[in-house]
Amino acid sequence: GEQRPVVGPRLWTLLQGLAGSAWWETVRFERGQLEEARRVTQQVLELAKEVLRCQALLPDVSSDAFAHLVGQVRMNAVEVVVPPEDDEDEFGQSAAGIALHLVASAVNHECEA
Repeated sequence: GEQRPVVGPRLWTLLQGLAGSAWWETVRFERGQLEEARRVTQQVLELAKEVLRCQALLPDVSSDAFAHLVGQVRMNAVEVVVPPEDDEDEFGQSAAGIALHLVASAVNHECEA
């Protein structure tokens, strides 16, 4: 049968084992931008906690832990671009997204013995 995607608390648990670091450590910032990145990350976390309050996924997550989670996704995600179905369609646009392929992520990084 077809495998269903891993979502919710199970995905959250699996993500904890991925390689990663705070997302701002994966970006080269100009002077002063790091503090802005930390501030925006805190705002996004507060918004996510509000929107997802029924899911009980983020209640105890700190801003640094959230930044680490975003960094894990950035380091382990694979970008996917799907072209429009009809090349003749002048308004057709490609769809772009990212996906986490946990098996690919596991073999893509060195493991500590």
